[in-house]
Amino acid sequence: MKIQNLNALFSLTLALGVASPGMASVQPRCSDSELASLEALAASSNLANIYTTRTPEGGPYKKKIAIRHKSGQCEIQSVEAFRTIHEPGHPDADKQGFVRFPDINFDDEEKILEAARAKLNKLKSSPGRQDLFSDIDYD
Repeated sequence: MKIQNLNALFSLTLALGVASPGMASVQPRCSDSELASLEALAASSNLANIYTTRTPEGGPYKKKIAIRHKSGQCEIQSVEAFRTIHEPGHPDADKQGFVRFPDINFDDEEKILEAARAKLNKLKSSPGRQDLFSDIDYD
């Protein structure tokens, strides 16, 4: 997926009224398009923060994932998974010189974005859904 397409995904997220990954974003009975938007939003946030070792909350960025519960609610959850790299000169290194980074794989997040884009394109062509997607170009 090309970076310019992220703007379209963010636009769709705003149109659907979905909260940002840093907020509590439980969606009661979310639709397929809302879930796909949450997946895209989480993956975009993960890619933007792949090397973030310090957040306002303290510590490294926590990877975000979109999930749909059995109840039908969707939300973005934070995952505390980190990888440790020895970088003694890094400002966030511990006394032994190790830095905690979010455990985010660029290729995996790119695949999630592409899958979300494909879901949204499929939903866009569904009868009765064109009005919601009319001003967004995903290609």
